[in-house]
This record gives sequence, C-alpha cells and structure tokens, in this order.
Amino acid sequence: SVCGEGMTGFSYRECSGGVLGEVRMDNCSYLAPENIRYQSTRYTFVRDIPVETDRPTYDNIVMNWYVENNAVLPEGLKLDNATGVIYGTPTNVTELKTFTIMGQNPSGVGSVEISISVRIGECLADGVWPKTPVDTIAVYDCKVQGSYFGTQKRVCVLGEKDGVWREVSGVCVSYLIIVVVVVVVVIILVVLIVLITKLLKRKKAVKGVKGGAAEKKKQSKV
Repeated sequence: SVCGEGMTGFSYRECSGGVLGEVRMDNCSYLAPENIRYQSTRYTFVRDIPVETDRPTYDNIVMNWYVENNAVLPEGLKLDNATGVIYGTPTNVTELKTFTIMGQNPSGVGSVEISISVRIGECLADGVWPKTPVDTIAVYDCKVQGSYFGTQKRVCVLGEKDGVWREVSGVCVSYLIIVVVVVVVVIILVVLIVLITKLLKRKKAVKGVKGGAAEKKKQSKV
C-alpha cells in the first residue's frame, strides 16, 4: 500500500498462517520539505511588545526547524523548533535583516527567507499632531492657527500593539475672545461704578432731608 502523505515507497503486511501481520514501513522514505512559506516575507515588530508570527506552511513533513548557520534573531525573539513560529518580545531596535529558516526531516531540508526589523513604537499623525515616537511629548503652538496664543501638549505612550495618544493638555485661546472678555469686564465695571455713584448720591440726599427736618424741629421747640 502507499506510505502516507509526505512519504514515498510502499508499505506492506506479510501473511503468515492465514493471518496478516503488522504494517511494515521499512520500504517507505520521507520526501524532503518543499514550498515552505510564511504569510509575509517581511515582518516589522515594535520594541517591547510581545509578537508572534504565523505558522509556516509547507509540503511534505517537517520534523525540526532552525535558523541557517545558527544566525541570531533580534534580541528577545526565538524560533519554536517544533512549529517554526517566531515569537517573543523584542528589546532592541534593529535594522531590516534577512534570515533563512530551515525545515528538516530525515530525507532533507527546505528553506524560506524572511526579513525582520524592530522599531520604536509610534503614534500615528492625528489632526494637528504629527507622527510621534513613544515616550515623547508633542507640543503644539497655538499661534499656528492664526489669532490664538498658548500651547497644547500630548504624550505618546506604548499601547498593546503600538503607540497610543494620551488626552490633550492645555488650551488655545483666541485673541478675539480676550478682547470680548475685556470689553465685557469694562462694561460691568462702568455699570457698577454708575450704580454705586447713584446709590451714594441717594444716601446723601436722604441724610440731607433727615438733617433739615431735625433742624426745623429744633427751631420750633425754641
């Protein structure tokens, strides 16, 4: 009979005394791994964020995975010898580098090249905020808007997959608003002064009337 998927040759059973023996596979041999591939040929990981590639696909049978020439993957990353998955938490920024991943069985090896780089996390541009590396404070000068003053700040921090923006601190204030506020305050002060002046005059008038009445009363007694 056939040997099974990923193998060549034939299997057999011996008939002895009218009974079939166990399946014998000594005339079967493995086919070398072929068509090994990952979903992508290039992976860009973010420093300090746990990562994991997909499992590579292949034809025939792979019993062991390794990196050609014992090349060292970026610090913090490992190759799973049983599955071919590259996993871990990269700890250093590295330039793009190509690695050859080998899949092996007793009859031979197959290979696939993948390129890996590690970068610092970053927050994508968001409105007036430009693309910014993590652990960096972006500062926005309000005068860029025109008739405004003040500054706003926003921190980019590391999230689950990449950089994420924190809430904005600080405000942009329009010069027009300041002028309006000043005018309103001046008007309120003028109104208060006028009211206080009228109130004082009224009190003086009342005192004058009371004083005149008291003087007349005194003279009448005399």
